[in-house]
Amino acid sequence: MTRRMRRLLFGAFIWGLLAIGAAFVLPVYDGEALTSTSTHPGVIRHLTLTQTLVGVNGLGVVELLAVPLLVVLLVAVALDIRERRRSDVAHCVAVVLATLLAFGNVLALFTIGIFVLPITAMLIMAVRRPSARLAPARR
Repeated sequence: MTRRMRRLLFGAFIWGLLAIGAAFVLPVYDGEALTSTSTHPGVIRHLTLTQTLVGVNGLGVVELLAVPLLVVLLVAVALDIRERRRSDVAHCVAVVLATLLAFGNVLALFTIGIFVLPITAMLIMAVRRPSARLAPARR
């Protein structure tokens, strides 16, 4: 496996871990509320609310964010098999996994897809074969 592939896979894995951590602490939902208390009738307080992905959707969102990490690991294994055994089938498996993650990104773009988009981009760059017109990459 080339150094470039390893760096891209490592970056995708780290981004996935950061996305899971961000789901717990990064406020992504905003809202406002007006409240009044019985001790001060007529006084209305304006509250700004922020919530995290886990706070709004529960721990199930962590399972969804863990799927790209699993895909990264499977792609890494497939690319490693491709390099060791010169297997085109393993490369096809890696490409199919990256493509499926890309389709999942499109479906989830308005929810968690935006967090997974960099992972998908790095995987697609990692599985891409160099053009025949380019000189072979150094290892």
